[in-house]
Amino acid sequence: MNKVYYLFLAELVKVLMCIIPSKSLRTMLRNIKNNFMANTYNFIGVDDYANKKNLSIEQYSLGNNRVSIVNDFYVSVFEDLSYIHDENNNILEECASLKNSKILAKKTIHIKPNEVTMLDKAVVFALETEHNYWHFTFHCLDKVINLEESGFEGKYLIFDDSYLKELIKLIGISSDRVIPVHRNEVYKVSNLYVVDDYFKTDYSALQKVKSKILSNIDLSDIEKYPKKLFVRRIKPYKRIIKNESEVIELLSKYGFDMIFPDDYSVEEQIKYFYAADIIVAPHGANSTNALYMRENTRFIECFGFYYLTPCMLDVIKDNKMTYNMLVSDGNDEGKPVKVFGRHEDYVVNITLLEDTIYNL
Repeated sequence: MNKVYYLFLAELVKVLMCIIPSKSLRTMLRNIKNNFMANTYNFIGVDDYANKKNLSIEQYSLGNNRVSIVNDFYVSVFEDLSYIHDENNNILEECASLKNSKILAKKTIHIKPNEVTMLDKAVVFALETEHNYWHFTFHCLDKVINLEESGFEGKYLIFDDSYLKELIKLIGISSDRVIPVHRNEVYKVSNLYVVDDYFKTDYSALQKVKSKILSNIDLSDIEKYPKKLFVRRIKPYKRIIKNESEVIELLSKYGFDMIFPDDYSVEEQIKYFYAADIIVAPHGANSTNALYMRENTRFIECFGFYYLTPCMLDVIKDNKMTYNMLVSDGNDEGKPVKVFGRHEDYVVNITLLEDTIYNL
């Protein structure tokens, strides 16, 4: 009864949106409609769903995760996430990487039987945050290699991004097993493999990912790549080094080469990182490639004062590398602290950078 009530309210607001001329008011009404729609969904974990439906669901361990195989479930794809659900709007909580499904549920699920793609066996890696190079590596590739070792032979649903498709190919998955998904597509899967916590990384599996990918790359010409490297981060990205020209001038004096990773394929990026003895890089998704660096190399990562997230520490330890953090001075423009945020551009302390490089 509650779902019918919220659906009625959502449709009423939808009608109002069509007749109100104010753009800002329409935006407000759209948010209200989305919140009404969110209340029509029931968010439930796999175990609770099985108990509620009196189902016996096959489950097994996968590294430090658990996989549940659910039958005849739908995957509804949106631009930035996918829902895993049944035909009655029961959405599995496991498909939201942050366990915040109810907050994310501002999308409307539509199932049109004649537009549903049927699959026999599949796993979804087109969830929240998984457009991102770092998140896909740390939250998907470890599961992929564990799935392959467990004998999984099904399809992989991933976002249609060139770098994700290249990564999945480099790890050894043939193209006929990869389905690049797009907004508004709906799949019905007879045997859908659901991972309990996509945000839980199996670091031992990541080392297998590293070995597998490097084994699929031709490293015979690796000597032509620079030993000292500065990785640029420029627009349209956020958290950019504002005094990058000074950084480049200093590092050039010490024999560093410069690259902007977007100019290269994933394979070429990996080769640059594998070849280097020392890399300086602003924090961002391309720090991921430190995974492919060799033992006894050094990674120097730059951070803004208000966003310190050294995500590569476990990998650097496993790689037996050395690590430095360079953190910008706080409040370097005299702004109130509350003005700064996680995506703020920042200034690298040149004196500190030179001291770090000189002492190497």
